[in-house]
Amino acid sequence: MPNPRCACRSNDATASGKPRYALELSGGLRTFLVTWPALSCNLIERNGGRSNWWLGIESPYDGRTQAKVGAAALDVVKDWDHVHIFAEDKYATCAYYDIHDRDRCDADFFPLSQDICSKRLAKSSTARKSGGVVKGELCVGGMVQRNKTNTKCDSHCQRKYKGFAHQWESVGRCHAALKRSPAYQSVEFILRTRPDVLLLQDLDLNGVVREMAVARSGAFLPCETMFGGYIDDFVVANKSAMDAYAAKEPMKTEDGHASFQRVAETRVGKVLQPYNPIVRIIGHGILDLPMIGKYVRAGTYLPVTYHHGRCVGKEAQRGACPGMEHPAFAQEHYQVLKDYVRAHAPTRADVSGRDVTASDVLLR
Repeated sequence: MPNPRCACRSNDATASGKPRYALELSGGLRTFLVTWPALSCNLIERNGGRSNWWLGIESPYDGRTQAKVGAAALDVVKDWDHVHIFAEDKYATCAYYDIHDRDRCDADFFPLSQDICSKRLAKSSTARKSGGVVKGELCVGGMVQRNKTNTKCDSHCQRKYKGFAHQWESVGRCHAALKRSPAYQSVEFILRTRPDVLLLQDLDLNGVVREMAVARSGAFLPCETMFGGYIDDFVVANKSAMDAYAAKEPMKTEDGHASFQRVAETRVGKVLQPYNPIVRIIGHGILDLPMIGKYVRAGTYLPVTYHHGRCVGKEAQRGACPGMEHPAFAQEHYQVLKDYVRAHAPTRADVSGRDVTASDVLLR
């Protein structure tokens, strides 16, 4: 019996025939090739179909390892209104933040991650219990995590801040592209999310807009951070709130150096607070590379970390459509992503503490 969650329900488009909504996909490509079919079904088709949307994507990828992933993604979005899928270039990113000297860019693009990491490790519970000697913990992406091999703090600590610089450059450029488009005049609400975000159930934007109107809110977010702030990977906003959300972040410090150390959630909370955001879980989550196999075959969402899993909700996971059964799913694109994962995806620990390897794409 066909899974009813795999049928793309559609609301009527606007009577004017002009787009009412805009989708700004911005951030690294990652798992876009398998998350897009669900987003297409549960968001685009659910809310009037293609004619009701302006679609744009700004997405960097690693030119050394992800060229085939980038090429496949270009095939997916070939009829979109704005497309910029490109190899990462730190000098272009520095220039976006008004840092044009290459030597300064080389010195500033990665922050003093060793110092940041050391300070965080020193504050950890393990360090306090052992008199300052850290064993079994590691700073990964700016966060202190358990580490069985006792590896010292290394370049992983830099990724969070480097990622913020690339991500918010993409956010700003995609929003600017929308504002240059003739479609901007008819667009009323803008949805920004990351290319690796999975939407496991349909989202009725008419209902979201009604909630925003009742609450006199300019923005809607589908989850809070673990500390009660606002997540940075998904937002529905009116034009004024999105202008604030996508504004270019000043990166220069008082001494003229760049500071890529701002955490994105902190910034989102600051700029959206005046717009009285509302929050409701809608069944969205970041799909990590090692988990694509289980989702494609069975619709199962397996978070690598609790951070990614808490926003999905049990209701959205119950009876979710397997990725391969969505109408927009393409086996050849999935194969490209599997090949990349086998060759390059990093090994991490999932929420149960076991290591997740590239082979798990096929075995789990």
